Amino acid sequence: MTELISQIAVIDFLPASYREQSAKRRTHVWRGVVVALFAMILGTSGYFQYQMYEAAKKDLAAVEPAYAAAQLATKELAEAQSKLSTAVQQAELLTYLRHPWLRSRVLTAIVDPLPSSLTLSTLNLSYQTDQQQVKPTAAVSESQTAIDSTPPAVKDLKRLRSELDQVQLVVILTGQAGETAALHQYLAALGVNELFSEVELRSIEADVSKLARGAQFAIRLVVRPSYGQPQGPPPTAGIAESSSASSKAGA
Repeated sequence: MTELISQIAVIDFLPASYREQSAKRRTHVWRGVVVALFAMILGTSGYFQYQMYEAAKKDLAAVEPAYAAAQLATKELAEAQSKLSTAVQQAELLTYLRHPWLRSRVLTAIVDPLPSSLTLSTLNLSYQTDQQQVKPTAAVSESQTAIDSTPPAVKDLKRLRSELDQVQLVVILTGQAGETAALHQYLAALGVNELFSEVELRSIEADVSKLARGAQFAIRLVVRPSYGQPQGPPPTAGIAESSSASSKAGA
């Protein structure tokens, strides 16, 4: 009897169309649940993204003044560096324009150690080409000249160096020496003077035109390169010398 009742209970008297509609309703419900979950996830994600966007906007607003100040400082630094570079270039040009030794200093270095038994007849100063400093000049095309953006001070200094660094100041002395020993002492005194890089006795001949004892001589002196030139003294020496001269003038 119990088995018969269980068999009767499992008999489905509903039509097939009802079962199909029921399955469709369950499918629609699950679809709705999935869509709702997906919409909730999207809404939550959008909310968090919005919060992150607002936080980023606040951080950006807080950083913008510092960024603007950094940009301004960078621009001012670039302008200061450009002005400094221009000032240094002009200073180098002006320093080089004042590089030749004063003629009074050259004359003082020649006359001060002159013994009384020596008499100078002529003194000739001239610039001569120093073959050791001669450098071949490269040809510059018109296209290179047109696009040359070298600052004027640098260009002028380069041109001056190409002209003046290849020449040296040469002094030729002639005169009469009453004593040969005094002449050699004079040459030794010129040789220890740091103003001259070369001291050469070009000639010495007995003076037969006069009854007095003596000889005619010719001396060649090469003046050392000045400040800013190759093999010249360090700039600090010139600064120290200028400071010393200024203090003496003030005293």
